[in-house]
Amino acid sequence: MDAVSEDRAAQMRQKLKEQWDEAIKKVEGYHVHIYYEEGAESEDQAWQLADELKSLFDRDIEDINAAGPRGPHVLLNVALDISRESFGRIVAWLQLNNNGLSILVHPQTDDGVKDHLQSALWINRELGYRPEFLDMVAKHEQQAPRPG
Repeated sequence: MDAVSEDRAAQMRQKLKEQWDEAIKKVEGYHVHIYYEEGAESEDQAWQLADELKSLFDRDIEDINAAGPRGPHVLLNVALDISRESFGRIVAWLQLNNNGLSILVHPQTDDGVKDHLQSALWINRELGYRPEFLDMVAKHEQQAPRPG
């Protein structure tokens, strides 16, 4: 690689580092939603999975509670707050140990709509979102000022 190419590569690495540093500041942590149907076998499986996560990653899990169906969520779910530093470990474990349950993982930033619709990761089957949530998003987008 010649000196010009090396200089360009160094500038690009610096720019990418700056972009990363700015992006990661926006992520306070992550939400993990383990979905289940009330009264079905999946309810016990979801809570058992959450208990396993808590015992394996105790220091990384900040809170566990029941949630939904409300906001964007179509089903009841076990909701976990995890640290951003634990994202890779916990998601990798869930990818291999999801017991066939649908799981949504999304960042916690100041933009809940983007967190759920554009920045989310689904493990197993994607369930989609409640129509009321999508209607709210559509109305918000229609009212938003257009650039230019």
